[in-house]
Amino acid sequence: RTAALDPEALNETERVTRDIILRKIEDSEQEDRLRFYEWSVDQMNGPQVEFFQQVNFYPFRNAKDVRDLAIRFRAFPKYMDQYLDNLRSGIRHGRVAPRIAVDRVLAQAEKVAAQTVETSPLFSAVDKIPKDLPEAERAELRKSIEDAIGGSVLPTFRKFRDFLKSDYLGRARDSVGVCAMPDGEEAYAFRVRSH
Repeated sequence: RTAALDPEALNETERVTRDIILRKIEDSEQEDRLRFYEWSVDQMNGPQVEFFQQVNFYPFRNAKDVRDLAIRFRAFPKYMDQYLDNLRSGIRHGRVAPRIAVDRVLAQAEKVAAQTVETSPLFSAVDKIPKDLPEAERAELRKSIEDAIGGSVLPTFRKFRDFLKSDYLGRARDSVGVCAMPDGEEAYAFRVRSH
């Protein structure tokens, strides 16, 4: 639909927006075609980094927001299962992350897996529960967050750590260059263009 918009009928801002949207779509399609998701093990990104950012950006306006965050925490195992399935697919297709990155992510996963509910950065959510709520409701929300961290998030990170250690690390590539993978030169050229 975006491509069908006549650029001549748009003002300058709309043309720029159209071009950016088309570029983002094209980049996303190319990234999927080159299967970047099959080997995305990176110490700068990934679930061991990004998941913990939620508390920093999540609204804590009312009880519903806190309940929704607990639901999101409890849904994390499904996200991780999909992430690990992508990495397994990458193993089958010869697309794996460099060993140096896997070592670093494994070290991060080890630290997360060793956390308790109270030492998890996610636990800071309980301090953000709105103070104007009745104490009983605040206690219920706190328990919901604690249960979600202890019952869903931390066991899932232990599963992630175990997968990296037992299934993935031994298959990680020694080469750090993307060119070492299937379609690697094309993937590298795409990233250069994209950035």
